[in-house]
Amino acid sequence: MIEKKLVFLFALLFALPFFTEVGSASDACPSGDLNDIILRLAAPTNAHAETESSTNYHIPICFLDLFTSEAVAPPRASCDGSNTVLKLASQTNAHAEGPTGTNYPIDVCYEGFSCNVQTNGCSTGTEILRLSSLTNAHLETIAGTGGYTNSLCCTFNGAGGGGGSGNKAKPLWLDSSGDEITTARVGDTIYPTLTNYDGSAGTDFDIEEEDSGLNPDDQILIATGSQDLVGNWSYAWTIQKAQITPPVTSDYDNFTFQISNNISKQLEITFCGDGKIIGQETWEQCDDGNSDDGDSCSNSCQINYGAGDRVWFDLSGNPISTANLGDTVIMNYIGQELLNTDPDFNIKERDPFGDPNDNVAVINGYPENGDFIGNWTIPDDQVGAEEEDVYDAFFRIEGGNSQSLLISSGTGGDKTTGDILDPLCGTDLVEGTQQDILFQVLDSDSTVDITLRIDGNVVFTRDDVQGGNFSYSHTFDTSGTTSIVLSAESSDGDKVKSTSNVIVYDPSVDDVDYVAACIQSPKDYSNINADYTFFDASNTRAINYDSNNNPAITNYPFSSLDFTWSFSDGRSPPNPDGASTIAYKFYKYFSNFGDNSATLRVDMKSP
Repeated sequence: MIEKKLVFLFALLFALPFFTEVGSASDACPSGDLNDIILRLAAPTNAHAETESSTNYHIPICFLDLFTSEAVAPPRASCDGSNTVLKLASQTNAHAEGPTGTNYPIDVCYEGFSCNVQTNGCSTGTEILRLSSLTNAHLETIAGTGGYTNSLCCTFNGAGGGGGSGNKAKPLWLDSSGDEITTARVGDTIYPTLTNYDGSAGTDFDIEEEDSGLNPDDQILIATGSQDLVGNWSYAWTIQKAQITPPVTSDYDNFTFQISNNISKQLEITFCGDGKIIGQETWEQCDDGNSDDGDSCSNSCQINYGAGDRVWFDLSGNPISTANLGDTVIMNYIGQELLNTDPDFNIKERDPFGDPNDNVAVINGYPENGDFIGNWTIPDDQVGAEEEDVYDAFFRIEGGNSQSLLISSGTGGDKTTGDILDPLCGTDLVEGTQQDILFQVLDSDSTVDITLRIDGNVVFTRDDVQGGNFSYSHTFDTSGTTSIVLSAESSDGDKVKSTSNVIVYDPSVDDVDYVAACIQSPKDYSNINADYTFFDASNTRAINYDSNNNPAITNYPFSSLDFTWSFSDGRSPPNPDGASTIAYKFYKYFSNFGDNSATLRVDMKSP
């Protein structure tokens, strides 16, 4: 038996009446097809909603559960004004209204759907879910017990809104998750796909670029597709630069494919050296249109800083031009160790209200890895002599100025994250094993204090350090369950905690049971922006060790376990029996915001 304490901060947007504490949870539709998901709910009833692309809620509304005569779900819809299912107040944690409402900005759409709200069931169409009111509504599934009388009723006319009950074939560019795409980059594997295919097994994809150059149609390749598990005809194309840059090509944004007289939409393909940065290309810091590695933009499209450049960085080593009050940032005088002169970094503010170069701070620098750097924690009240919404700061060293760092007067920035990477919760080790405990604490704009405990004893500390990867060597010399707890707190008050309960078995003693309780959701000290919290302890592990068996380690099923939860509000799930999924995966409703806690104890059932 092992007991794990879980503490998290719970910030409710608003309070709802208590109705239930447990409900079945599912991360995906039974088909496994992402196109099958219409939207997601936070709970079976009295629930908020989110769009299908969000991942906070675990109860999907699935097309194939509702339209069981269909073989596959239609491709992901774009909103065309006729296929609106309903409207949400936001992408997640949202109230809802019917598809013709005018109060909410987020349209949930689905290919081939036509929906309306009817009272007391659907006289026409299929009931999708129910609303508590016509607007500002909570939602429930069609199996919900909230007694909602406003039914969302939808008819399905096939993909693209065509007549009949079947789906129409449609040519789409898809990514590896099955989502439609309009951009890709060299090196990606993408899937030109003809949905709902029922033709010849020898049908080819003809991929071309429609170019305004000498040849209006540059053929890239002709490739034979194959049929996937849900009846689509697709080809896996790993994009190579040589394929998309024939001599007459003048751009890279008009790729189409044709199959069985169906022509796809255009796809834009990008690569380092094409001279442009698309909004999705977070992998490129720059693109100067060439592959030279010796200029200011490298051949991997990263900025090349030269010796003598003065640059702001965050604590993760990324160049920055913005920051927030309270952040810790790095000033880097690149390629200048300055071992003999040892100058200071003079931080100044360009102030439109007074002195154009207000002196802010003087920071001592030090050499590191061939550069000369200094760390500055930005004051959490104001930077210069005047109080402003945005401060324009720069640093000066050896007669030269850095670029600007725009500092917002509002606090914020990245949150601290921390995880035990190895050994993971539920790992089994032989007694006497010596192993490195690997853990990671990250915060790009704050320093952190780090503590590692093993069975309650502090074995590792670091104070006021930059985040990163850390390790501690430990000998697991006590049989039973060893609790490893990582905790960290940033200079701006963020707290994180990660726990890994490790099974340590004694190979000299046979027929012994070991249990490690593991809560994977929510994380300790989580900020929960909803009133329902999803609890998941399905990483829990129980084993029996007996050298007389082969294999010597036997994993117990959850039906052999009891999961006993205790919550700070005094309410507990009614069924601890691991034979039921809701013993270890369920939704919990908290009626009060603030600090809430949960404790899980896992026991082997009595013989």
